[in-house]
Amino acid sequence: LESTDFGVSDYAAPVLSDACVSACQADASAAAAFLSALPGHDVFRVRPVRQGDAGRWTALLGVEPKPLGFGAHAVDLTPPFEDWRAANLDRSFASQARRKGRRWRRQADVRLQQLADRAATHAAILQLATLRAGRFEGDPIQEDAVAQFYANVAMDGLAGTDEDGFAETWEVTSDGQTVGVLFGLPHAGRFHYLLLGV
Repeated sequence: LESTDFGVSDYAAPVLSDACVSACQADASAAAAFLSALPGHDVFRVRPVRQGDAGRWTALLGVEPKPLGFGAHAVDLTPPFEDWRAANLDRSFASQARRKGRRWRRQADVRLQQLADRAATHAAILQLATLRAGRFEGDPIQEDAVAQFYANVAMDGLAGTDEDGFAETWEVTSDGQTVGVLFGLPHAGRFHYLLLGV
């Protein structure tokens, strides 16, 4: 038995109030009642679970989680970028990225821009799907209906169609050719990236 995310969610988390979590932790019968409500199964797999939500699952299921082996993607960025990079990235990795970036910018006209019109946004999302082709097994964005869904959300969420817009699509070009597309939702001072293709 597996949790259902339809292949579009990064993390699985139970929607529980703090009071419910406390009740589950205080009374093992609450976890037993949850498990008894599930269909029959030999193995119940919930993945991936963000570290911050592991305690909720432990309270609900009465078992400790097994680490997945990689970290969360959430990053707090603070200006200036060079200071942030020095404080947060491995020194050799940061140095290598800096060298490659300088070399790339010497060899090509590299541009990063937030897209602001519907046609360019639609094309970028479809290009994102092309950039990801063959990279991830069962990648849903490779299905026309899924790619079109995200293209529609990206276009409808542009700033100007709503007071502030609710979606952002960013494009990296090298000598005018699209080499990277990032799509996500800004909210409460954070950018939640949903799709990335490079």
